[in-house]
Amino acid sequence: MITLIIFAFLAGLVTILAPCIWPILPIILSSSVAGKGRKRPLGITLGVMLGFGFFTLAISYLVKIFHFNPDALRVVAVFVIGILGLTMVIPALSRIIEGSISWPSSLFGQRSKQGSGFGAGFLTGLSLGIVWSPCAGPILAAIVTLAATGKVTFAVIMITAAYVAGVGIPLFIFAYGGQRVITRTRFLSAHLGKIQQGFGLVMLLTAVAIYTNMEYFYPTGTLATGQREFVLASKPAVSSFSLGGQWVIRQHEAVAGKNATLEYHFYADKVFLVLRPGSAGIGAKVKVLLDGKPVNSADAGSDVKDGVIMIDSARLYSLINLKGRKESHVLRLQFETPGVEAFAFTFG
Repeated sequence: MITLIIFAFLAGLVTILAPCIWPILPIILSSSVAGKGRKRPLGITLGVMLGFGFFTLAISYLVKIFHFNPDALRVVAVFVIGILGLTMVIPALSRIIEGSISWPSSLFGQRSKQGSGFGAGFLTGLSLGIVWSPCAGPILAAIVTLAATGKVTFAVIMITAAYVAGVGIPLFIFAYGGQRVITRTRFLSAHLGKIQQGFGLVMLLTAVAIYTNMEYFYPTGTLATGQREFVLASKPAVSSFSLGGQWVIRQHEAVAGKNATLEYHFYADKVFLVLRPGSAGIGAKVKVLLDGKPVNSADAGSDVKDGVIMIDSARLYSLINLKGRKESHVLRLQFETPGVEAFAFTFG
């Protein structure tokens, strides 16, 4: 387990280099420069770490207990990001909100330290941690899937903690460093108000972008839960999928039925998928095709033998490995044995 913890920590450290995290960096920077206090970047960083860690590990249990749509939390988080961005664009609104939420401390004769901004930073980070779905590769995909299936063990918690700690270090350096550069540069400092308004606009646009892309779309719309017969699309758009045959769609997974087929149009070097034998049992077979042909050994992942995957346990399976060539292809999976459960794709 020590090796996995170390690897998870290192994966977290390099996540900031992945394009999937870039959309939230303007929000982190804009929230950091909104206040001059050194505690604000720390609040943002801790918020992101706690929000992501909590949402990843606890959401499946909360849904089972309270029976709510988990996307509701994401909508609330996007709303918070939007409101915070609006307060930066309209300073008068910021003063109104700060005045309305500062009355509890005044009852006890306390003053809030101007400019520290830990609370506002923490709230922003918490919202980002909930809406952000990082692409950290196989380790994170395994964590998310184990959490979704209710298998949150001490080891999974430790691996998740190591990953978010790794993410937090470069995020804090980015937030704190960005704040110091902007506030200490004479030209930038003189135009700080306009810079904050510009960053506030970025937060608003990002909130809208996240909200409008909240759902994961099937070519003909969103997928509802339940059993259905599907017909494969002629060619799914890049980063979208299509189903064929009989499937049972559940909240966290899709269960293959009779003649079940899955196509995914990807642009990547490596493709992984978390699968579980389910009612099919150990030894279930899944054929792997690339652009309509059985995948050859040169492009096959480590779990593909002669164009076939043997499902032996609930884990992450390596489907495609283009050996450093990031290309666009259509992956097709033909489930030979009904009952296999498919969870989450991840890419390299």
